[in-house]
Amino acid sequence: MNNQEGYRGIVHGSSIELSPPFNLPDGMEVEVVIKQVKVTNEQRKQGLSALFGSCQCDAEDLDKFLEENREQRRKNRSGRDA
Repeated sequence: MNNQEGYRGIVHGSSIELSPPFNLPDGMEVEVVIKQVKVTNEQRKQGLSALFGSCQCDAEDLDKFLEENREQRRKNRSGRDA
């Protein structure tokens, strides 16, 4: 393949979302070479901050959910022991 363009992507299950968008017709055969991109600790930290920071407004609901989950697990464990 002579006409090469570089794209970055994010894996979602068995699909890869490529960026930037490309203009290829449906059904065109392409060759894909997978090369893992190294993520720095700072990039990883920023990603986690963005993920967990989005839960800040739901903190009370999250606490309630986690407590209900713990309680359900306790009930399931005590039911097995009986």
